[in-house]
Amino acid sequence: MLSGVMAVPYVFDPVINLRSLLFSAAISVVFCYFPARRAARMDPIDALRHE
Repeated sequence: MLSGVMAVPYVFDPVINLRSLLFSAAISVVFCYFPARRAARMDPIDALRHE
């Protein structure tokens, strides 16, 4: 609907959508999983004392 108002052609390409999904999943793994794994290995008392 917005593409009609802006006079920009809309082309749905599943390959682009799949690539963007995989890219965002990879970034999610790097910035969320690895720090969470490192925090899970820490002693809870030491983690709270760090503040």
